[in-house]
Amino acid sequence: MVLVCGLFIVSLLSASCAKESKLTEYDIVGDFESFTNPRYVEMLADPAVNEAYKQLLSDFEAYLSNVRQHWDVFVDNDHYKAEDKNALDRYNKLLPRMQAMETQCKKRLEELDPQPGSNFYFSFVFKLTRYVPVDHSTICLQEYRFELRH
Repeated sequence: MVLVCGLFIVSLLSASCAKESKLTEYDIVGDFESFTNPRYVEMLADPAVNEAYKQLLSDFEAYLSNVRQHWDVFVDNDHYKAEDKNALDRYNKLLPRMQAMETQCKKRLEELDPQPGSNFYFSFVFKLTRYVPVDHSTICLQEYRFELRH
């Protein structure tokens, strides 16, 4: 009887110490949430405004292709703290570049003369997410939003 109880206790202890490892995906992405239709700007805007609009789109697309990051890790027993910190560190290294891009674009927009019918906008988000496929859970760990208007 003592032997059976001892084996039962040992099996419970080993089961409670079992390691469950989950694939976890981290993504740093930036994207337009909404923006003025380029055809609208092309049809109605002053040629200088239209050119500035196209250049802004092109600059953002080029920038985003350089900052997008995706990586996978295995996290044991839902202890995400260390991996989340690593992900936030990566994100925070890129954020000042995103803010500088925003400032540069705002400055360029200020240099454009306002023209009736030449208005446009961008709504943008730069974020860090964690996705755990087995749980079907996505968590936004950090985000930065801004709008550009002319």
